[in-house]
Amino acid sequence: MKNFLIYILCLSVSLIFNPIVVRAESDINVDKEILPTGSEYLLRNYPDEPLLTIQVLGGVTKPGIYHIPKKTDVVTLLSLTGGVFPTADLKNIVLRRHKTKQIVQVDLDKVIRDTNNMPIKLGNGDVILVNMKEEPISPGTVKVVTFISLIMGVVAVGLSVTK
Repeated sequence: MKNFLIYILCLSVSLIFNPIVVRAESDINVDKEILPTGSEYLLRNYPDEPLLTIQVLGGVTKPGIYHIPKKTDVVTLLSLTGGVFPTADLKNIVLRRHKTKQIVQVDLDKVIRDTNNMPIKLGNGDVILVNMKEEPISPGTVKVVTFISLIMGVVAVGLSVTK
């Protein structure tokens, strides 16, 4: 009878903790699943307007190649991409200039908040990379902590049943 109770207890504990493991895995894999491979977008105000071709990569809703008007700046382009992910590192956006091969680190937080700054203009062929923040807890750590708490719960209940 004790073995049966312990078996039922273990089964119920595993059913209780299993959704937590699944939820943690799906939260961690969300970025990988929703990062589309990219598309091509054409945005213009007038039919004969000259356009720049800019590639946007990383943590934006719609990454891809954008054909945009010449006066478009970085902030406007990132808003045209549907915005950045909540896990995007706004202090570490990389702009690679095509003409000069120069790499510019953009602190988007600072650019947005400081209204005295001139907008960062783009050039034809530039590439923007929106980096993602480092996760404070790795997926493996979440699994290990969940597993250890499951084992500790089973042992605690098993000890209380045997007394």
